[in-house]
Amino acid sequence: MSRYADAIPIVPYNPAFARWFSQVREFIIAALPFDVRVEHIGSTSVPGLAGKGIIDCMVITHREWCPEARARIAAAGLHQHSHSHPAEDWWYAGGELTGEEGEVIPVHVHITWAGSERERSHLAFCRYLQAHPEEAAEYLRLKYEWRELARGDRVAFTDMKAPYVASVVEKALAEMWGG
Repeated sequence: MSRYADAIPIVPYNPAFARWFSQVREFIIAALPFDVRVEHIGSTSVPGLAGKGIIDCMVITHREWCPEARARIAAAGLHQHSHSHPAEDWWYAGGELTGEEGEVIPVHVHITWAGSERERSHLAFCRYLQAHPEEAAEYLRLKYEWRELARGDRVAFTDMKAPYVASVVEKALAEMWGG
């Protein structure tokens, strides 16, 4: 096992992730009095892909409703982090929910508006990995490599992933638009 595994965990895929996402989705929809779309993103949305084991969700709504969505989700128990508004088209909250079977579900909620760059790139990346298991396998191989190179530094790990993620998004968009 990697000596950096505790600092940057990579946990095996769990078939319960899809069920947990459904529970998180219901929680989010119940917290918001307006229409939203809730998408499952991140490694837990890709069958068979190991990752942090955190259910990442993207809440997509009207641009003007994003700040209220963030506030209501935080009031419901998923708190905004100090970097809760790191980009023009992205708000972020996280925490834990208790699942229907009493399990603790770690959650990250990404809030953006329909048509944003954030929506487009995150969904393109996840959908591409879902449709291309060989790419998901390569991503997993690289995660282990990056974890060793990052030596426990989560920011460095994330920075190492960025060029690869951008290349997959580019492939996904080209495939989607026939380019």
